[in-house]
Amino acid sequence: DSNSWHESDIETKIPNIFTETQDKFIPQSLNLDAIDAINFKKGCYTGQEIVARTHYLGKSKRRMYLGSIRTNKPPILADEISVEGDKVGQIINFYKKEDSHYRILFEILIEKSNLELMLPNSDVVIKEIS
Repeated sequence: DSNSWHESDIETKIPNIFTETQDKFIPQSLNLDAIDAINFKKGCYTGQEIVARTHYLGKSKRRMYLGSIRTNKPPILADEISVEGDKVGQIINFYKKEDSHYRILFEILIEKSNLELMLPNSDVVIKEIS
């Protein structure tokens, strides 16, 4: 079923893009460079310049993390994650692990990754150490 599929991808840190999250990320912010899912030597695609520039000249300011939330209300794809009221990232994907416990993949600013991360409904995001 779809929950098992999402569970497998999320636990192995493989992001999926949906209509709600389309055009919101560069590949490096989803860690696609870390799993060798980007070939920098071939192809031509929209956004290639910024992807290559980030790879060759800079360092990504955003990354994807695995985490958990406890909530009675299911998260929503692209839900904003904030630190002290400032938007720092969003939910990429999630699955329900058990009652009121969800596992999530989320993308945030690296510099904010060790601070208290909140969802709009005041649920705290618990980031996994990777």
